[in-house]
Amino acid sequence: MIRELHPKRFFLETWRELDRERAPAGDRYDWGPLLAFLTAAVGLTLTEYWGSGQQFRELTAWALRTDGFFRELVLEARKSPFWGLAPHAYWSLTRVFAWVVLPLVVLWLSGRRGRDHGLGWGKSTSHIPLYFVCAAVVLPLVFFVADQRDFSSYYPFYKHAGRSLADLFLWELFYAGQFFAVEFLFRGFLVESGRRSLGSQAIFAMVVPYVMIHYGKPVAETFGAIIAGVVLGTLAMRSRSIWPGFFVHETVAIAMDLAALVQKGGLPTNFWPE
Repeated sequence: MIRELHPKRFFLETWRELDRERAPAGDRYDWGPLLAFLTAAVGLTLTEYWGSGQQFRELTAWALRTDGFFRELVLEARKSPFWGLAPHAYWSLTRVFAWVVLPLVVLWLSGRRGRDHGLGWGKSTSHIPLYFVCAAVVLPLVFFVADQRDFSSYYPFYKHAGRSLADLFLWELFYAGQFFAVEFLFRGFLVESGRRSLGSQAIFAMVVPYVMIHYGKPVAETFGAIIAGVVLGTLAMRSRSIWPGFFVHETVAIAMDLAALVQKGGLPTNFWPE
């Protein structure tokens, strides 16, 4: 299975296969890439302007200035020990809406299925050992990067993740939802929609907006996203599924959070916040 990771086999052979499957140019226009990239542009714009924790705080501030149901709802929710998690939950759920629900609606309206755009299991079963090898290769790099000064101050995004096991679990649950949205939009919807017309070039077209959503993060991670985008895009096309990439991505993300918590002084020991 190590042989599967050889660059020529993993990358070049996969790209050549995609190019061989590319539909020949004809009189019929392929609307797939146009619909996919425009939908992605709309979804990315929605999350940029209305999908951050700051927007959530502005919405709650507006609700507190009103009288009625929304004000009472916010006042009641603020009594929860997990209120600090609410902006992150909003951040995750808006991405699920804009990057999963919206593309699925577009696919449905155009007579296509989400299962054919990465949500199916595809050829994943035959490559399961490969995913563990990929994770084993990447994880040591996580702990190497964890020594950087700004790493533990940046991760986890939810600053109370180390307060209790419940905090950590709920945060990772919402974090996983965001990664599922990322994998579907970029490695499923965009790449699969462009595969027939663009062949292997659909992977590289996807990498550009994928890297851009990392702007503002540590520079090493942003440059790493260029490589990760190509690797995960190729993996998705090799398996015809987003689930392998989701597994690798989520494993690395959890490892980064755990490494940052350890660097700060340790993992949580009590189950519930005090």
